[in-house]
Parts: sequence; C-alpha cells; structure tokens
Amino acid sequence: MAAATLPLESFRDYIAQDVFYLAAFAEAYGLAVENTDDDQAKAVLRDLQHHVQEELEQVHQSVAQTFGFQLPSKIVPNTATRAYTEFLLAVAKGNIRKC
Repeated sequence: MAAATLPLESFRDYIAQDVFYLAAFAEAYGLAVENTDDDQAKAVLRDLQHHVQEELEQVHQSVAQTFGFQLPSKIVPNTATRAYTEFLLAVAKGNIRKC
C-alpha cells in the first residue's frame, strides 16, 4: 500500500471482507448481550458492539470514499472469512460442543 502498487480491486475486496467480518462481530456481541444477565457485562458488550458499528459506518465508508469505490450492497465472503465468521457466530449462539 505504501508503494501504491496494490491493485485497487484487491484493496476493495479486502475492505469488503473486513466489513463482512465486522458485521459478524457486531452480531456476536448482540447475541452475547441477549444471553447474559450481568448488567456490567451487558454494558461492556454494548460498548464493544457500538465501536464495531462505528468502525463499519465511519472508517470503511471513508476508505471507500477516499479511494473512490463503492462496496457491494451484498458482500460475498471468501472461504476463510466465511469459515471464521460461521465459527464465531456458532460460538456466540452456543452451538459449539465442548471437547
């Protein structure tokens, strides 16, 4: 990136994958809020979720505007992003069996 040799489409795809990943994190924090009775934990989780939402709304949009591209309305995750976010959400939903 510093040398400005990264193709813009590759950078756009990276940002799109990051948006997909962060949206899953926001969802996981929301699930954690729903599944705890601890008010202090809820406050911390809501704060984390808020920061992820800010990242999604502000930073990624400004990157897209700065570099002159639009992110797709529907992001198709690559294999690694899909596997990671599916695992993250499965854990957040309690769908992972303990080994």
